[in-house]
Amino acid sequence: MLTDIKSYIDYESMTLSEMMSRLQCDDECSSFSFLRQDIGAGDIRDKLLTGLEKEPLFRSKEYNERLSRIIRLLGTTDKQTQLELVSGGISYFQGQAGQLRDRLFEKKRLYKSLGIASGALLSIILL
Repeated sequence: MLTDIKSYIDYESMTLSEMMSRLQCDDECSSFSFLRQDIGAGDIRDKLLTGLEKEPLFRSKEYNERLSRIIRLLGTTDKQTQLELVSGGISYFQGQAGQLRDRLFEKKRLYKSLGIASGALLSIILL
């Protein structure tokens, strides 16, 4: 989603309402509940933020706060600052995904080793 927003800002210079309309039509992003808000009247940013608060996208509060901060600042600054903001968000979430992937690999190895050890212990007890 953030890469889409970055390309919308960089190449098409879209407004926030245009970006959200485009994201609502996107198959990958349409499952995000906070994007399903009616963006017809009123402040779009407030509607997105309240939707994100009601139904958080991530389990981690830190990730949701980071995404809220990005949404809160979209459309309020110049194009270059918005691109830097979104790029920073993308690199942050990619780094977090890499760390989670590494931890998953370590846990898989640990659980596999524990399974083998418990199987060996069980076979010794049965003998």
